Amino acid sequence: MKCINCKKDLDGNKRKYCCKKCADHYLYLKKKIYYLKKGEIWAKEHPKKRLEIAKKSCKKYRIKNKEKIKKHINEFNKKYPEKYRCRNLTRLILKGELGMKKYNPLKKECKHCGSIKNLDVHHEIYPQGSKKIKEAMDVGKIFMLCRLCHRRLHLK
Repeated sequence: MKCINCKKDLDGNKRKYCCKKCADHYLYLKKKIYYLKKGEIWAKEHPKKRLEIAKKSCKKYRIKNKEKIKKHINEFNKKYPEKYRCRNLTRLILKGELGMKKYNPLKKECKHCGSIKNLDVHHEIYPQGSKKIKEAMDVGKIFMLCRLCHRRLHLK
C-alpha cells in the first residue's frame, strides 16, 4: 500500500499516510474550501485585527523583496512613460526642485474624507508640461487623497 499524499510505500500497516505531516496536508487540501470560508468569516468578525496583520505582512514583503518591487516599478514606468513623466514633474513642481518655482495650490487634506495623514497625489488626467499640470491642479483634476481613499478609488 502507498501513502495517499506522497506515494511512499507503507510497511504493511493499514494506515493511509506515512506520517502525521502527510495526513495533515491531505486533510487540509481536502477541506480547503471549508478553511477558506472560516477565514473569510473570521476576517469579517475581526476587521481591525485583519488590517493589522495585512499591514505587517505587507511591510515584511516590502523589506524582503526590495529588488522585485524596484523591477516592477521600472517596468511600469517603461510601459507608461507619459504617466511617469507627469507624476515626476508634478512632484518637482510641488516641492520646487530643479529650478522649478514652488507651486502648491493643493490642500493638505484628503478630498474625500478630510484626513491629513498618509496623503498621496491623485491624477485624474496626465497632462504633459508644467503649465498644463498647474492648470489641472487649479481645475481639480490633480488633488490629494489619503492612502485608504486612494486605494478605494482605484479599486472601483
